[in-house]
Amino acid sequence: MKHADPLFLLVEAHDADPERGGASADSPQARALLQRITAGPQDVADPQAEHDTMRRLRATWPTRLAAAGAVAAVAAVAGIGYSQLSAEDAPAPVAVASGVSILVVPSGECSVRDATPQEAAGAAWFLGSEDLPLFRVDAVQTNGCTTSQYSTYSYQGWPGAAYVEIDPATQALTGAITFWPRYTGPVSDGGDDVSEITVGGADALLRYTGHESWQVDWEHGDAQWQITSSGVDESTVREIAEIVETTGTTDALPQSVDGFDRVDLGEEPRGPAVLVDLSYTEDAVTERTGDALFLELRPSIPWEATVSVGTYLGPGADPQGVRVVDLGGTPGLYVDNGGPSAGTLTWNLPSGQTARLWGTGTLERLVESATSLVRADADDPRVVDNLNQREDFVGR
Repeated sequence: MKHADPLFLLVEAHDADPERGGASADSPQARALLQRITAGPQDVADPQAEHDTMRRLRATWPTRLAAAGAVAAVAAVAGIGYSQLSAEDAPAPVAVASGVSILVVPSGECSVRDATPQEAAGAAWFLGSEDLPLFRVDAVQTNGCTTSQYSTYSYQGWPGAAYVEIDPATQALTGAITFWPRYTGPVSDGGDDVSEITVGGADALLRYTGHESWQVDWEHGDAQWQITSSGVDESTVREIAEIVETTGTTDALPQSVDGFDRVDLGEEPRGPAVLVDLSYTEDAVTERTGDALFLELRPSIPWEATVSVGTYLGPGADPQGVRVVDLGGTPGLYVDNGGPSAGTLTWNLPSGQTARLWGTGTLERLVESATSLVRADADDPRVVDNLNQREDFVGR
């Protein structure tokens, strides 16, 4: 993981401010935080080898620093999108619910602490149709942290451009290409699947990962650039690489290439954020192994870009394994995880947040639950009653 990831925020952390109830980086709370950050399942089936150690920053934080994802919004600024808030808009300290302490994990300009009940409620959405009880609400407030820290594949950072190919008849996602201008991860420089090529006069490495999946790595000035792809031929990937290297920008990229349509990625969110995770189940045992649904809320993350990493869309792939589904007029991405669960459903909320829902049951159940989401009230008792009050949760 890149040095700015929450895992390394913990490793590099200085002692937290004791006046805020903080703990040092070698405290039991911090060690539990480390354990929970690194736990959690993969986003997509068959991840690439170099991403095997990547884990989602999901609700695997200790009871006193619970995490999962959402956009910044608090009681005083409810309804304001994450990207609209600056550091100066960070909420003033608010009384914390009984039994919830503040643990601050600082590193440079990025800090993470427990969210107050008011902050959590301002960023939370609840499932309106689910008959399972709400068991847990975990939430943290971050400030000065980049969106890439909430991404599964944080090596890539925020994408510079992305293309997708969707079968109009089945809505199956059949191909994806993404350009990453801030890649900081390792580059494979050997093996039968890696070859040396030239991109716009620059030396580059082309890696074939199987299943029509290609990866190109090269240096552009002081930056390391990467293209990831799946379900695409080599010539198309090299064409994209040639354009961005030759021009030094994504402005010259076409709106479509070889059947792939370019995606509007928007701007990378900035400012403080509240990350929220909800679990719907009976108790801690079934939360780990039984009938349960999990909802993550994150700052906006373009799923159209991240699907090109570690998702095989080429020959032999399940034609319905990765597809776009309609969520009441909002498109969502469904990824079949290949296990007993229904898979993972990811979509964007009108608040500017990205929601991710998964658990036991069918795709139809996920769709029904996703379309039932309602925004929490600023004083919603379900937040206070369930916020960070359960035993430590160390992964799903």
